[in-house]
Amino acid sequence: MWSVDRVPVSVECAISLVIHVQDNGVGMTQEHLDQLFHVDFYDDEGRYGLHYVANSAVALEGVVLAESDGPGQ
Repeated sequence: MWSVDRVPVSVECAISLVIHVQDNGVGMTQEHLDQLFHVDFYDDEGRYGLHYVANSAVALEGVVLAESDGPGQ
């Protein structure tokens, strides 16, 4: 008869997801980039910021980043 001892096993999975979005907008100033993820942020043209996106990323232990070469770029 065979006997098998139970050995505790730990499995760690590293799962990541990267979503890259690029648009053809007019670019953003550094001031707007600094505020983009704050609650109630609207730019000069009334476009809404990404506060909800930032909160969702943090809740999932992730990050969200934005970059721009500046206005007119």
